[in-house]
Amino acid sequence: MALRQLLTRKTLSVARIAGSARSMNTEVIWPAKIDRPDTPVELAALAEVEKGSWVDLSREDKIALYRAQFPVSMSESMNPESDGGAFIFAICAALSTSLCLFVLMKTWCSPTLPQTITPEWRAAQKEKILLYRGNPIDGVSSK
Repeated sequence: MALRQLLTRKTLSVARIAGSARSMNTEVIWPAKIDRPDTPVELAALAEVEKGSWVDLSREDKIALYRAQFPVSMSESMNPESDGGAFIFAICAALSTSLCLFVLMKTWCSPTLPQTITPEWRAAQKEKILLYRGNPIDGVSSK
């Protein structure tokens, strides 16, 4: 992360070319070697060859040196991988887990229903209301 901050820091040298100001970031052109990550043994040999002529290096060696110095290219940093699939998977997993827990709690942990909710009780309650004439409609509106 320190290398990325160093490369994006705005330490610009301004040079006047043909009457217009042109800015150059010299740290991007010549990055500091002290900020390079620790290189494995394969890259140590390439680092020695790097000090010599670059004509002797193959294309793969140049790419390996570039990747050692800049782990993330500009196109990769501008277009990072999307986390949308993992995000949707996490949401679906959380919803399904909560649904399973709800069904489990409803089935095994909920108290028994009161007897007043059973169909037999409701039928008996309706008969009792009709027997005692509960809530009768009398008067002018009943005719």
